[in-house]
Amino acid sequence: MGEIDDYLAGLDEPERASLERIRDIALQVAPDAVQDKSYGMPALRVAGELSGFSLSKGTIRFTPATPIPDHVVERLVRLRLAEITGS
Repeated sequence: MGEIDDYLAGLDEPERASLERIRDIALQVAPDAVQDKSYGMPALRVAGELSGFSLSKGTIRFTPATPIPDHVVERLVRLRLAEITGS
């Protein structure tokens, strides 16, 4: 069992069913996602593109010696732009 399964097992209905629905939809969209933990909560991680970087909410720490890959920066900007513009 993964982090999410463990977390859901400890919940009562209807909370468990509600969160299982969200997890199932997320896995349909991102079938390669891996169950993990983020900020102390169960989470789905995709691609692991940022492994090796120091992360916190809203922050990716990098140095000139360990730059963020261009494709990751491009994706982050596109995703944030979509959040802002709603498209």
